[in-house]
Amino acid sequence: MRTPSSPRHSLLLASLVAFAGCGPDLPAEWKGASVVDSFVQSECGGTPEEGDEARVSFTRRGAAIQANLSEARFRCEQEVEGFVKVEEGAIQFLVQPVDMNPSMVAGCDCLYNVTMDVQELAPDVYNVSLSVRGDKQSGQDEPTELFSEKIVVDG
Repeated sequence: MRTPSSPRHSLLLASLVAFAGCGPDLPAEWKGASVVDSFVQSECGGTPEEGDEARVSFTRRGAAIQANLSEARFRCEQEVEGFVKVEEGAIQFLVQPVDMNPSMVAGCDCLYNVTMDVQELAPDVYNVSLSVRGDKQSGQDEPTELFSEKIVVDG
């Protein structure tokens, strides 16, 4: 399992992004989104069958909300990442490939489980949603909302 949320990894990633002079390849409506507080992507859990659909659930843990994405379809060996936008009354999660413009693509797809969270939320009633998008070569690079739910975060 990949857990890139360690302080050392986050500092290294931030340094590399700053050095490269560019940020993540996000859709226009996602500009200003942040990397999620923690993120775990499972190993490939199998080959998708026709009709398989990803499942989403959210769990409130104090002042944090955890998003769980199960059996999400991405390319074999494709590393994905998570972003979040927190605005008044809304929390939006996005999962997308790290490399949105791969020079070569795998000829297969895999099912992955992803867990991510956002912490230190202000008390409020939030409409929480999760969207996914594929790389640009997939032709499915526009975010697709999979699920949304209202969640109360207490003070």
